[in-house]
This record gives sequence, structure tokens and C-alpha cells, in this order.
Amino acid sequence: MFTLDQAKEAVKNKPEFSVKDKGSYTVIDYNLNTKETFVGQNESETNILLNLRGTAFDNETGKMIRLGYQKFFNYGEFPSSDETLDFDQEHLITQKLDGCVSGDSLLKVKNKITSEILMLSISEVTKNIDQFLVFSYNEILKEYEFCNIKNKLVIKNSVKKWIMLNFDTLTIKCTEDHKFLTVDGWKMAKDLTELDEFI
Repeated sequence: MFTLDQAKEAVKNKPEFSVKDKGSYTVIDYNLNTKETFVGQNESETNILLNLRGTAFDNETGKMIRLGYQKFFNYGEFPSSDETLDFDQEHLITQKLDGCVSGDSLLKVKNKITSEILMLSISEVTKNIDQFLVFSYNEILKEYEFCNIKNKLVIKNSVKKWIMLNFDTLTIKCTEDHKFLTVDGWKMAKDLTELDEFI
């Protein structure tokens, strides 16, 4: 699709983007969304910018090794995107959610100031989101690491049916469509069995 060098060239005059060298790979992501963030000098460069959402490249080959979904926009955020909408057509409007975890479920976190490792409820962490790193699995490195919480979405969920997952040391309460990473790939909570092994 495009290389690390092409991506670096596209963002070189755009401070809204971050380029992070992780040793064997580099990740390019945007940190701020303005009307000019995803506008390149030409159509090709614009296409590159629209695809830099945590995109990872192998440092040795320069080839892309991870590509997320292309940047999408809310109405009014990006003029050329608005032009593609036909309001004469019937639309189905849905809420964009990919499963929820109850606020009283526990997360393993690291305090950025004291380096103390803690188990805190999601509710506690989201109240002080800039204070903690969360323990997460890096699918590229195949290892766990503490990382920044990039986004939070806290909603009042009207779901009446929750699933309780009991592990050796904790219980997680989540909606049936919340996904978990197993040795066989990502699975929704409703599809998990006692035989599943988690990564």
C-alpha cells in the first residue's frame, strides 16, 4: 500500500502525527484531528494520512505490518467526506460499540508517577486517566506491556444481560459481544468456553 518512508514524508510537516520507533518497528498515529490533519499535498498523500491510525512498519524492510481501519469522520469534520452523503437515501443509524466491560471490573495498571502496580476498577481508572498506564497485550511483539490509555468511552449501558467470566484471580463482567484474545484469535464473550486459553 505504502512504505515507512512514504508515511514519514507525508507527516514531516504535520505535528499532529507522532512517529514512534519501537526498535524493530515504527508506529505512526495521529494525536490531534483538525480540518487540515488528513489533507495532503495531493490525493496520494491524503490517502496515506487517512490510513495512519496506529499503523506499524517493519524498520528493516520499511513494509507495513499493521494497518487499522481508515480514518472516518463525523458529519461536518471533513468536507470531502460530507460530499459523499446522500440525505435523500434512507439511512440506518446505529451506535458504534464493540462490546462493553462493566465499570466495576478490574484492570492491572501502573501509576505513572510512583510506578506502583495496582488492580483498580475501570471506573477508578477513567476518573484519573492521565495518571495510569494499562497492562495490555502487544500483538506485534507478542508480549504484555504497560501503555497509555488512548481513548475512553464511558456510557450508561441499558443492556440487561451481562456475562460473568470467572478467572483464577478475578471476575470480569461484560456484554456478550465484548471480545477477548485467545490462542485461537479474538472471540466474543458469548462464544467462550472453559477450554479456551487466553493470551
